[in-house]
Amino acid sequence: MVPPLPEPFTFGASVDYNLQLLAVIKNCNVDKANIRRAEEQQHEFTDMAGTADKSSHRRK
Repeated sequence: MVPPLPEPFTFGASVDYNLQLLAVIKNCNVDKANIRRAEEQQHEFTDMAGTADKSSHRRK
């Protein structure tokens, strides 16, 4: 979740705010990587079971 804007929004506050925003982006990227890894594992499992639908393997 995006942190609220600091009041007053001074130069120093903006530097701290940018660090908070970068942390939010980093966490989002970690979450997306974990989802991607889980989806790949699911596809590997269904491929091994022979039940995978080949049309569902398209990358987005």
